Amino acid sequence: MNKCMQLQKVKEYLRPEVLWFACEMEKKLRENDYKGGWRECDYSYLFERIWHEFKELLSCFDRTDTGETVPTKSAEVICEEAADIANFAMMIADNARRIAERLRQKGGDSVDTRTI
Repeated sequence: MNKCMQLQKVKEYLRPEVLWFACEMEKKLRENDYKGGWRECDYSYLFERIWHEFKELLSCFDRTDTGETVPTKSAEVICEEAADIANFAMMIADNARRIAERLRQKGGDSVDTRTI
């Protein structure tokens, strides 16, 4: 199957909102390619970063006198901050997936992952 056909299958499978957001995530990842990736990042660092990005997203909103939460930044800024959070969540999931793959290859299910 050529790449064009593969892309069409992805478009048919994914909801338009998910595809749009995945593209936003990829855009942010590419902007940060110079940093070298996440495969060597430990979970503590990734959790710290996701917490930092969450606070940045939270700062894009304010509460009115009536208690309603309203945006105070542009939709573009809000989407960028949300993509940052999603990217760090993806990095955590990807690292966990790769560790699980290595465990399966070694034939173990309950190996202490801190040694891998």
